[in-house]
Amino acid sequence: MREACRDWILDQLTSPGSAQFGEMELTEKTREIWNEDMTERLTFTHTVSSWVDSQNSFGALVRTNFGCDMRYDPETGKGDAIWRITDDK
Repeated sequence: MREACRDWILDQLTSPGSAQFGEMELTEKTREIWNEDMTERLTFTHTVSSWVDSQNSFGALVRTNFGCDMRYDPETGKGDAIWRITDDK
């Protein structure tokens, strides 16, 4: 999960080659989020959170906090994820 989260964040950056990540913390917690068409509440059970320093389009180093929420169904063996940029510190 950490690698998938890291890869998604790298895809969002203007200068992925300049990226320096903080330690990615994996926590188990329950978090509910509405799906895209607002018809179903999705329950996520694992969260990776951290920060990344990278250069913006002007070359300035900027810190961005992020989180990746994942749910996993042990009965089906399937999971899905929501990746997000956060304002959390």
